[in-house]
This record gives sequence, C-alpha cells and structure tokens, in this order.
Amino acid sequence: MRTQDHARTIFEEYYDMLADLTNDFTLQGRRKRVDASLQCALIFAKQMQEHCSPEFIQYWQEIENELNTLNP
Repeated sequence: MRTQDHARTIFEEYYDMLADLTNDFTLQGRRKRVDASLQCALIFAKQMQEHCSPEFIQYWQEIENELNTLNP
C-alpha cells in the first residue's frame, strides 16, 4: 500500500470512529471531527515510529508527512 493511501485509510478510520461519539453535523462540528481525526492519526504515526523496528521508522515518517499534507 502506498503511504498516501495508508495515511488516508488511517485518517478515515478515526473519522468514522469519531462519528459514533458526536451527533454534531454542522459545518463546525464536521471540522472539529476532521481535526480530531487528524490529530489521532498523527499520534498513532508517532507512536508507531517509537515502537516499531528500525526498518519501518522511515515508512511511518512518510505516513506522518502524508497526514500533515492531507486535505480531507
């Protein structure tokens, strides 16, 4: 899986999960959900970098970079 696709998948999983926690479907509510999902995905990517084997650190750094440039 390309890092861009993987980053989008991680973001979307958090976005879907957070939908169960809020029923605010206003534009502001959706923006908050996008922001929270992105922050969760970035935390996940950072944790993976800290706890994975050395050969995967660069991969997770690329995922983090993709998340930082993601335009949901």
